Amino acid sequence: MVVLYGIRGVMRKVVAYRNDFCLWCEVPQRAHQIRSLKAFHIFFIPVLPLGFWRDWECSVCNRNPHGTRGRRERMGLAFFVGMFAAVAWISPGSETGNSIAVTWVLRIAFMIAFGVALWYALKNPSNIRLKEELNKIEPAQENYCTFCNSPVILNDGWRCSNCGVQRTAV
Repeated sequence: MVVLYGIRGVMRKVVAYRNDFCLWCEVPQRAHQIRSLKAFHIFFIPVLPLGFWRDWECSVCNRNPHGTRGRRERMGLAFFVGMFAAVAWISPGSETGNSIAVTWVLRIAFMIAFGVALWYALKNPSNIRLKEELNKIEPAQENYCTFCNSPVILNDGWRCSNCGVQRTAV
């Protein structure tokens, strides 16, 4: 039986926008900040609410504009090494024909390898090119909201007078 599960955002609302550089499109694009209620779901039915989150999305490709490629593959590698570490801890060394010393060396080595793989998967790579491109981006200067064409007024930051969307800088 296949079980479909994951984390999904519901009640999505645009709360801010800015000019940004999208690493996926590799050109300057408009980015929107989306506020949504994240929830763990099973078969697309929300089961466990995780709270309100704010995520930036590129207006063209709908991905995180500063997201990095290959994160899923790195997480897969960490999961693969973690499975070896779990097997090394679960299986008794006497049944596999290894001595106690070899069993403990394998357990410790796989745990260290799992820690390194997990660190590699979760760390944010330093992207010097992104910093250079962000320095070239001009902040949004329009006087009208890009969503509802109402005037943008200066009230605790630049906000739309009609829909309340905030205009921000990078």
